[in-house]
Amino acid sequence: MTDPHELTAVEQAAALRAGELGAVELVEHALRRIERLDPTLAAFVTLTPERALDAAAELAKRGTGAAVLHVPTLKPLDREAIAQFAASVPHVLVAENHVSSGGLASQVAEVLYDAGIGTRMSRIGLPDKFIECGSVPTLQRRYGLTVDRMIDVALAVA
Repeated sequence: MTDPHELTAVEQAAALRAGELGAVELVEHALRRIERLDPTLAAFVTLTPERALDAAAELAKRGTGAAVLHVPTLKPLDREAIAQFAASVPHVLVAENHVSSGGLASQVAEVLYDAGIGTRMSRIGLPDKFIECGSVPTLQRRYGLTVDRMIDVALAVA
């Protein structure tokens, strides 16, 4: 099998569907590559790797396939990768650690609209309002930025 980072998002999704590549394996590979290529970025997403791996592993146990497309920046936004990925799956769940309104979810919705892709989309993110201070785990639980919430949303649309 080709190294997963050499595959396009569409090819990764096909490999997942064919059972040639597991969701956990793909996420672990992406996280190792991020850490190797940009340790600053890996430090920035300290809690994200664990949540992504936990969600992918739990969904796999429940028989639901999950593919992950890592979008590290809004500028520049890799519109082509997002469009290819979204066109290859029945549903896109955008999970972000920021306000969804005007954030990554909004950008993904624009890409889907502009490309004429009718893939359903859900989003998990912070509400567009004042957010009180607190520890990251506390705020993640309070606003539903958890593995359980990602799994619930994914299963609800599966």
